[in-house]
Formats: sequence, C-alpha cells, structure tokens
Amino acid sequence: MEDLWAFNEEIVARAIYRSNIPVVSAVGHETDYTISDFVADLRAPTPSAAAELVVRDKREVQKLIHHLKGRLEDHVLKSLQDGRRDLSISERGFWIPGRG
Repeated sequence: MEDLWAFNEEIVARAIYRSNIPVVSAVGHETDYTISDFVADLRAPTPSAAAELVVRDKREVQKLIHHLKGRLEDHVLKSLQDGRRDLSISERGFWIPGRG
C-alpha cells in the first residue's frame, strides 16, 4: 500500500477530479483501492484492463475507416458530377469558336 500512497494524496485527487481530460485510474491490482479510483472517470482493476478499455479494437477502427472512405468517395464523385453539370450549363450560354 505504501507504493500506492501517492494516489491517496488530496492534491492528486483534486487534480484528477478537475481534469478536462478523461482519467482512468488503474493503479495497483484488483483488490487495491485508492482515493484516485473514486474521483477518476473510470476505474479499471489493473493497468492491463485499463489499456483494453481505452484502446479501440483494430477491426472496429478498420470498419470505421472503410465506411468513411466510402462516404468520402461518394462525396467526391457527386462533387465532380455537379461540377460537370454546372460547366455544361455555363457553356450553353457562351459561343465557342469552332463549335458552331
């Protein structure tokens, strides 16, 4: 418990409580509790468990990237089509030498 005592200090607890960044408390092991655990946004039983909680699954990230890539491609294609349409409409208002 002496090794974890720093996480029982009031100054640490207040800093965690006031943090604008989410804080996961995961010091010690499953049976260890500190004041930091009670003021943090989330408590994990171990540091390894904390890592699993805060890091997204690789497949989930790949799926999201694939979805966003598809949306981006659709948007780019639509923008190109709209641009071609607008250009075609604009060209009708101009006489272009060699085109009649």
